[in-house]
Amino acid sequence: MPEVPVFPIHSDQWDNFPDVGGHMLTNVTIFQNGALHGVTELTEDTLFRGFRGGVVALVTDASDNVLWGSQPEDWGVDGRLIGNPKRTVPWNSTVPAEVLPLIRGVAIKHATAEHDAADVLERWLNGISGAATEVVTIVKAVATIAA
Repeated sequence: MPEVPVFPIHSDQWDNFPDVGGHMLTNVTIFQNGALHGVTELTEDTLFRGFRGGVVALVTDASDNVLWGSQPEDWGVDGRLIGNPKRTVPWNSTVPAEVLPLIRGVAIKHATAEHDAADVLERWLNGISGAATEVVTIVKAVATIAA
């Protein structure tokens, strides 16, 4: 019998960006109908700088090949003394129905940029074949059962 993923699928990723003084935490849940719900928290440690952070969720097959990626999301936070240094943002996407039975891993990729972190992630996604080893390091396995 073929294996199928156990839904809902949960994954999370925390990254520290010491060069900008920021942190990002993203939690993603994928439901059997393909609905993907994400929540990303950005936090800045510096007093004045602030940063922009972006996120993309990737689903992979049993060989860690990327099957699908969400649209890059992008937000900013301020330094601790000049505004809001913490932001929690819910976001949503839909995993295509034909991909759902093939999911064996979920990877969450964070990036920072001065102006447009979504653009940084978009360029990264376009070059994903060359960055496959990076994806493998952040993929978290999905529980499966025999159908």
